[in-house]
Amino acid sequence: MSWLEFFSSVLKTIAWPSIIGVIAFIYRNKISTMIHRLISVKYKDLDIKFAEVSKAMIDGNFSEKEKKEYQQLQIIYDEPPFFRLYANGMLVQKIILSIKAYVSSSDVTFVVVFPNEVISIQPSGSIDIVVSNLTVSGCDLSYTSSTEDREVTLIVSGI
Repeated sequence: MSWLEFFSSVLKTIAWPSIIGVIAFIYRNKISTMIHRLISVKYKDLDIKFAEVSKAMIDGNFSEKEKKEYQQLQIIYDEPPFFRLYANGMLVQKIILSIKAYVSSSDVTFVVVFPNEVISIQPSGSIDIVVSNLTVSGCDLSYTSSTEDREVTLIVSGI
């Protein structure tokens, strides 16, 4: 076998894989989108399921039972009533703050320290609250003082 015959046989061997590789590279974004939508693959006796998501859920027409199951899959850790960790990395904490009479500010320490940053603090109740010195482990709150003891719930979200 001469070097020309050898070169020709090598070229024949790698021609089709090369063409398929170039096509895959050109359409890589579309192929990636298609793969992410892939739920299962069946070939003869082989059955591979990538996700347990029904077509109704993908279309947005899912039952309350399916919705609850899907929501439970999104929760990685749940410690009611204090905090919940979601699959996307979001950490949500619920803090119930008792405010004594004639007090106009307080320091709050979060139940769990946020790994990166606090995104929002949402107070619920009839008290106007100003948040300052916000860190991953706590914050300072200011509010108008009252002659009565009060209670406010803080929903703290972060990643």
